[in-house]
Amino acid sequence: METLHLDTHIAIWLFSGEWSSRLKIKARKLEKYLLQVSPIVEMEMQFLYEIKRINYSGTRILRELIDTIGLTISPAPFCDIIRQSHLESWTRDPFDRIIVANAKLDGARLLSADRRILVNFPKAISA
Repeated sequence: METLHLDTHIAIWLFSGEWSSRLKIKARKLEKYLLQVSPIVEMEMQFLYEIKRINYSGTRILRELIDTIGLTISPAPFCDIIRQSHLESWTRDPFDRIIVANAKLDGARLLSADRRILVNFPKAISA
């Protein structure tokens, strides 16, 4: 089974139930993948929670997705992810750099609606 990493906003949409109205990809297609996130996704969600852009903590969102859809967290060594992120000089966003680097290390595709990621990461899938 192929691994599909989820960008932060995709995980939030899945949690909030907004995925059916926001994602072009249908649930049936998601079922063929092992869904996974970089551990940095939890931190980015936590930041969004702290600035009141989302209503739940990153930990709560990830736990629910793990329990409901079988989401997993990438086991790639963080030191390796950071080294790979140095090569992602197309963005100054540290979260995007790490999320893309993690997907690359895992040999995974990345589901995202972020135009810069879609342009710069050939294995990205448009949400």
